[in-house]
Amino acid sequence: MKEMYALFVIVGLAVTITYLCLAMSAYVKQTGKAKIRFTVSGIFGLVFVVGIIGTAVGLPEQQPQSAMSVKTYTEEDKSVALAVDEQFQRYIEELRPFEQRSIDVISDIKEDKIDRLSAYEEIRNMKDRYTASYKKINKVSIPKDLPDDLKRDLEEIQTGIATNYFTRAEAMNHFLDYIDTKKVSDIDKMNQQLELSASFVKELKLNSSLLYSKVGAPQSQ
Repeated sequence: MKEMYALFVIVGLAVTITYLCLAMSAYVKQTGKAKIRFTVSGIFGLVFVVGIIGTAVGLPEQQPQSAMSVKTYTEEDKSVALAVDEQFQRYIEELRPFEQRSIDVISDIKEDKIDRLSAYEEIRNMKDRYTASYKKINKVSIPKDLPDDLKRDLEEIQTGIATNYFTRAEAMNHFLDYIDTKKVSDIDKMNQQLELSASFVKELKLNSSLLYSKVGAPQSQ
């Protein structure tokens, strides 16, 4: 039936256009054949419409996009994905106090509430911790047998955390340079790195939310 309706469309359109042109020509030249040609054009126009309707009716129904995109995961997949994420979150919790302390030290040295040597030692310790952490995070293994989209989500989280701590290590390094040289340009470089860090954190939260929407939030949340 679909082939017949397709033929109706092709023939109906071709004959309709042809006879319509002939009818217009006859009307202009007053040959007396315009009426019959308009009639033929109209008849085959109906054939064309029937073909279009028949073709449309024969098309398969489209499934709603939301229904097609729903994906389920086994409890084992969810458990494994959350276990990997738990390793990432452990690093975040361990370093959270140091992030706050770095803010305090930077503020204290600007207000002369801490001597340069003590500030230098604290900031260098933080830089070393950030450096060690992003290297360890990059070594966390993500099981290859997880569904591709869960692996991709975990890889995005892993990259986001590691990049954040690499950026913060660079920021601390610029602040160490500032303690040594007192160049304002080093403060500017540090602030640039901290702004990048903040953007990575926002993206990280979005990626974590995406993962949790699929496997459920950790019990600690």
